[in-house]
Amino acid sequence: MRFFLCLGLMFLPAGLMAAEAPPREAQFFGMPDERDPFGDPFDEDADSVPPLPAPEDDVETETDPLPPLLYGEERRQKKLDDLFDTLAKAPNPVIGKRVAGAIQTTWNESGSPTVDFLMERAREAMRTNRNDVAFDLIGESIVLFPNYPEAWNLRATLHFLEGNMDRSMVDIERVLALEPRHFGALTGMAAILQQAGRDSAALAVYERALEIFPTLEPARKQAERLRKSVENQTL
Repeated sequence: MRFFLCLGLMFLPAGLMAAEAPPREAQFFGMPDERDPFGDPFDEDADSVPPLPAPEDDVETETDPLPPLLYGEERRQKKLDDLFDTLAKAPNPVIGKRVAGAIQTTWNESGSPTVDFLMERAREAMRTNRNDVAFDLIGESIVLFPNYPEAWNLRATLHFLEGNMDRSMVDIERVLALEPRHFGALTGMAAILQQAGRDSAALAVYERALEIFPTLEPARKQAERLRKSVENQTL
């Protein structure tokens, strides 16, 4: 159950940070160090795609309606929506991890250079076990940008690592209020519920995470184990 924590190692939100292998980042959901903010993860031959044909001379292109331009947060949300659609259709765990990595990369971009700097310093403090410093930096990020899910998610992870499950759960709930599709926060919540012996509730949360990220194998294995446990309890 402890493999659902800490960003930066393979599925390390699914496990606590190991001293001998410090994670690159610390959050409830982690990806491999090599991230790939790609466009279409299913397109293995993107370079071979032919360019769009030029418009014919007799077509009055200036009268064609232009697609609406997206700016700032609207563009970011459109990118996330497209990535989540791709994640739900990922045919195997390898591609699923790539898509999830692109989602995490997008989540990490707050849109504020100041908040991004504070968050990176907080992660560095966590990697060096300076948790008090990390709490202060995350708190500053939340004050500056209270609607930024990753700040709450990072603080939830830190509470978890310090064994404060109640405070971790409060912050997880805040993450999910801001981003209901946050599979990392969901797996973190499920791990806490499972640790508390609330198997039915944990199973429901794992299943919700799998609806969003069907190829998340650690969550699938935990769900299968919990499903058997719950079935045995009802016999």
